[in-house]
Amino acid sequence: AFASGLAPLLLRDRLHVGPGHTIEHELSAALDRRVVIAVHVGPPRANRKPVLLLLTPGGRTVGYAKLGVNELTSRLVRAETRALERLAEARLPEITVPRLLHEGEWNSRPLLVQDALPVGARTDRPTSRQLLRCVVHISALEPVRVVRLSQSPYRAALAERIAALGERPETGPLRVCLDRLPDARLPFGAWHGDLTRWNIAATPRRAFVWDWERLSFGAPVGFDALHYELNECVQNGVHPGVHRWLDTGARLLRDPLVTAAGLAPGTEATVMALYLIDLATRYLQDRQAEAGGSLAAVDDWLLPALAGLQDRAAREIHNAG
Repeated sequence: AFASGLAPLLLRDRLHVGPGHTIEHELSAALDRRVVIAVHVGPPRANRKPVLLLLTPGGRTVGYAKLGVNELTSRLVRAETRALERLAEARLPEITVPRLLHEGEWNSRPLLVQDALPVGARTDRPTSRQLLRCVVHISALEPVRVVRLSQSPYRAALAERIAALGERPETGPLRVCLDRLPDARLPFGAWHGDLTRWNIAATPRRAFVWDWERLSFGAPVGFDALHYELNECVQNGVHPGVHRWLDTGARLLRDPLVTAAGLAPGTEATVMALYLIDLATRYLQDRQAEAGGSLAAVDDWLLPALAGLQDRAAREIHNAG
């Protein structure tokens, strides 16, 4: 109806249930224009929250709103708000990010509104080259520093996050694997935190990247490439996908674009192991398995893959030395 222009006729009668203003009233006031909404709720996962498509009454897209519904999603909405504020002051060559249009609350939960990126028929998935260029540009949101793993704030923070998991059965294996990784010199910078095919689109000259709620700093360069590739590999099954990722992920990290950012040959398995430790810790912290996340059963696939990477990392460092 919106696409054909018939929405004002077909959808003219609306029923509001409950007292007071609706969220549409709140958003219309915040944006100083009348908007109607369509609501999207994604697949089961701990960070699932309402994403509201904001439209004019005639059907033109105005932007997107996100609303926290519990402690985790509220934290993520606030984090994305801070991320968009920081990105507004940053220079990201060849990358366009959403503008923050509004920050507020709805029923005591955080609410953000961002503009809509020009994603559609004229954009496509990024090429491998574009993806790696995005990864490198994002990593440079802060100055990239090459230091030994043992001296990095990242390792100390990751160890604290693992300790905060408490007495879960996965805590011990994650701690042991982190302790046994080689003390390699690695480049550390920013990472998007959830760079996947559903958060990026591209034209031949630009990439459009959204969903910045996991943006963080001081992580090993290459994490975003590994995250994108893992989600691509598991599209047709987790176990065969992970075996494929163990090869394709390493090849991504050996690309000249990544090595030019400071990742030395022979450290690929160390970075991949750190990524899996980080991902497992995130899933366990967020209780993704309890929420039904498809990749969240870390003891089923992630810990076995991690054990193999730990051995590979030791061999790589030995051969490089």
